[in-house]
Amino acid sequence: MKQRNGWFTAAGVLSILGSISMYLLALIFTFTLIMAATQGDMTITAPNTGENLQVPVGAIIGPIIGLVIMFLVFAIIMTICAKNCMKFRNMDAKELENNSRKVITTIVLLFIFGGVLTGVFALVGYFSMKNVNVQVVDGQVGTASSQAQKLEEIKKMYEHGTITESEYQDMRENILKNFVEK
Repeated sequence: MKQRNGWFTAAGVLSILGSISMYLLALIFTFTLIMAATQGDMTITAPNTGENLQVPVGAIIGPIIGLVIMFLVFAIIMTICAKNCMKFRNMDAKELENNSRKVITTIVLLFIFGGVLTGVFALVGYFSMKNVNVQVVDGQVGTASSQAQKLEEIKKMYEHGTITESEYQDMRENILKNFVEK
């Protein structure tokens, strides 16, 4: 069973939340657009002079349409990024390397449209997987660092007199012999 990358999961969840908020903003501005279109020309009071100004409805509709389109584009991009992050979280280091262009593009888009935190989560997820060297020992999945920890642990046991030198050598050879790269 593959281990999921929590960093990509976090980036994917933040992307989903970001896309939902963008869809909601587009919806709110669409309702604002509808309200403005049905109101006709608007009268607003200038804050400094107190003078009433006539604002044609066309002056309001154009910017609102622009905002709706912008929020929809952002939402679509964030949805695609969320989908990609959820795919990346199940990939091992080799699969990420094979899809590195897509991963890097998604990370850049996350920085631009999803915010720094979302981009950082995805970036950490990518580089944390690139540096993992997965091993299989006696049917158990481990990492190179877990093998080094085992070696360090038996060395300490030997130095403290918990095990003999021959036991230390046997354990060390067994760990190194079973160190098979996946």
